[in-house]
Amino acid sequence: EGYTITPGVSPVEYGGSYTFYVTPQAGYQAPTVVANGTQLNPVGNNQYVITNITKDQTIMITPAGKEQHTVTFNQGEGYSFTTADGQPIANTQPVTYGDSFSFKIVLKDAYTQSAPTVAVNNINIQPDEEGIYTIPNITADQVVNVTGVQKNIYNVILQQGEGYTLTTTE
Repeated sequence: EGYTITPGVSPVEYGGSYTFYVTPQAGYQAPTVVANGTQLNPVGNNQYVITNITKDQTIMITPAGKEQHTVTFNQGEGYSFTTADGQPIANTQPVTYGDSFSFKIVLKDAYTQSAPTVAVNNINIQPDEEGIYTIPNITADQVVNVTGVQKNIYNVILQQGEGYTLTTTE
């Protein structure tokens, strides 16, 4: 799992070379390729070559894990990020290729009247009914930005009465 093999021509004459390809599938890291106990490095474009063959060859391929991507959360004034279950998120979160990642925005007390807009890689996304935002099927690094967060504004009403005059300082 995680790679495909394109075998070369076999058998190989004494002193000849054997060329083959090991191509990682989308979302997977390159596997480890070992011939007769010696790790091989690709010579380019997922191509491997065993040269000067003078005996039978045993090639072993060990699959690697899936690629890891990063979700970067651009922090700002008046809010913080948590996972969907309420755990704080720092600036970045690792995510495995193809997985989804869900998060919430928590507004600080002085910013609760805000209506934040959330964009992932400059595309606005909407929360579900519980306020959870989800980035589905992550196949590249993601950047989360929030706009529309500002301090609460309150009205002060001055009641006119008898025996005094109201003035404002503005």
